[in-house]
This record gives sequence, C-alpha cells and structure tokens, in this order.
Amino acid sequence: MDKMKNILSDDFIWYSSFMEREKYNRMVSPKNTSDILLQKRAEIISNSTRLLRIFIHYRNIFTHKNPNKEWDFENVFDTTHYDFFISNVSVEIKNKIKGISYGDLYSNDPNGMIMKTVHDPLITLDSSLDYFLKYSNLALMSEKFEVPYRIRKNGLFIAYRVMRKYEALDFDFDPRGKIPKTIDHIINSMVFWQKVFITGHEFSHYLLGHLNNSNLKEMKLFMSSEEVTTFKVYNYMQQQEFDADIHALKLLEMSNVNYNDYGDSVIMWFCNLSIFEGALEYTNPKIGYRRSTHPTGKERLKNVFDFLKTKLNLDDDYYISLLTVIDKYVKVMHTELALSIDELEKYGSLYLDKPNTKWRGRERIDRVDY
Repeated sequence: MDKMKNILSDDFIWYSSFMEREKYNRMVSPKNTSDILLQKRAEIISNSTRLLRIFIHYRNIFTHKNPNKEWDFENVFDTTHYDFFISNVSVEIKNKIKGISYGDLYSNDPNGMIMKTVHDPLITLDSSLDYFLKYSNLALMSEKFEVPYRIRKNGLFIAYRVMRKYEALDFDFDPRGKIPKTIDHIINSMVFWQKVFITGHEFSHYLLGHLNNSNLKEMKLFMSSEEVTTFKVYNYMQQQEFDADIHALKLLEMSNVNYNDYGDSVIMWFCNLSIFEGALEYTNPKIGYRRSTHPTGKERLKNVFDFLKTKLNLDDDYYISLLTVIDKYVKVMHTELALSIDELEKYGSLYLDKPNTKWRGRERIDRVDY
C-alpha cells in the first residue's frame, strides 16, 4: 500500500508514458539549456492530449520493433538541419556559436525563434514544420509535374491546418496522400533546405548581435485550444529580420549546385509563408501575422530575391510570376474559408484526395490500422 502511494505521489507518472526516468530527472532539475529544452518539450506534450497520444504511439512502435533497445524520447526530434548548418559554416562561425543550444519543439509559429533561458539562448524550430512545408511545396510544384489543381488546393489547406493546429499530427501513421516518388523526393529536398535556412536565420540573429534583453516578449505556444506554456522570446526590428535573412544566405560554404537548390528552396519558403499569411488575413484580420516582429512574407521574398537574383540568374518576370501565384492561392483560400470555415477549422485530418485513388491510396482507419 505504501509503495503504491509513493508511486502515485510521484509526478513522473504523468510523463512515464513517453519519456524515461533519467530524462524526467533532468527536466525537473534543469542544469543547462539542453535540460530546459527537454523540459519545454515535455510540458507541451504532457499538456496536449493529442500530442501525448502520438508520442505514446511512437514509443509503442519503437518498443515493438526494437525489443532489445531502450527508448529515447529526445531521438524523436529531428536534428539534421542543425547538424548540416553547423557542419557547413566556417571554423570562425563554429567558434562563435559554441554557446548556443538548439532543438525543435512543437509551437504554432512557422518561423523559428530564440528563447531566453537562465543559461544560454535556445534556438528552436517548430517540429510540425515538416508537414507545413511538405504540403505547401506540393501546391507550388511546377506545372510540368502535372499536380492536379484539387491536390494543390488540398495541400495548401493541410499546410494551413497544420500551422493553425487543427490538423492531427499523426502523419507518420496516417499519411494524407500518396505523392509520386519523383515529386516526393523534390519536395523533401526543398523541406530540408528550407529548414536549414530557417536555422541559419535564427543563428544569424545571434551572430549579428540582435539579442537584446530590452526586446524580450512573452509568447504563448499552444496546441489548438489547449494552452500550454509561456516563453520569453527575443523580438526584433523589421530591418533586423531582413538582415538575418541575407546573412543566412551568406553563411553556408557549399557547392554551386547545392547553393542553387538552397536559394530556390528559400524563395519557395517565402512564397509558402506569404500564402499562409494571406489566409490568416481572412481568418484573423485584426491580428494578421506577427506584424510587430516580422516583415510580411512578400517583403522578405523581395529582399531575398534581390539578393539571389544574380547568383541564381533570375529575372523580374519570374518574380512577378511568383507574386501572381501567391495572390491566386490566397484568393482560393479566402473563397474556400468563406464557404467552409467551420469544416476547415475543425480538428481532425484532411487528405489530398478521396480514398482508394492515385493521390490518396488505401484508406486507413483510426485505432484499427494505427
């Protein structure tokens, strides 16, 4: 009886379904910024029943496939964009950023951010960015890939719903569609470069001396209606955002081939962001999208386009065509939101197409197939 009482009085019980005791001990008594990141990740997941279910599922699948291995909660979070960025900057830059900690966590912001901690600054990107970028990029694929209009439109709304936290984040168990391998490979490459750029943008704020304690602001991160926690994040002047974008484009040391892919993906990132912001202007016209902290996606697109124009051999006609596509899809989203906002802003899953079709594949049943 006393043993059971001790177990129930231990707060670890609320975290044991998705993290190990050693991680929990680090979380409750953080000694460095990595421990604080662990703490924030755990707070967000434990306070969101939707995310909690996903992480329990991750753990169950891992245990089933790896009966002789220990589950590691932190291994779920992707680090390849940080690893690539750090590996491909100069020795001088590597030395300057040694004191910076980094890692993804779940938020409601497609941009990265830098949190103030009692130790070092903490750079984070939203863990659901992969899904937002993947389906946004699908919508903007070149016409030569013959992606049907309905698939592009549904891709945009999947991306919108991901960032608004209406879309279930169980993509690994319930794929939203069946994207042809050639297209999927291109999209995944773009997602990687886009995350590398966003990582570089945040590191650039640090390198350019933009982290000013007088510009701190409180930011609430949440999963849909489930409020989670409040962070202190660094806020910047709009010119500093422009400067960080250009600095991120200058930092990496790589081949011309890779740089072309990098630059093209960055341009598409700002197109994606502009469409998302445009949709928000309809659903949240009084708030818009972080007006006080970031220039608009279109303004940042113009800034990076001007910088990349000569390097990538781009012309003004291409820039105008990008604006045309952005405006076209913003209008599409406004129209659909006007007609079906209750449906489009209801928690659940949206798919690229109907079940048992080329772009969807076999329908999977919740709690049966996954």
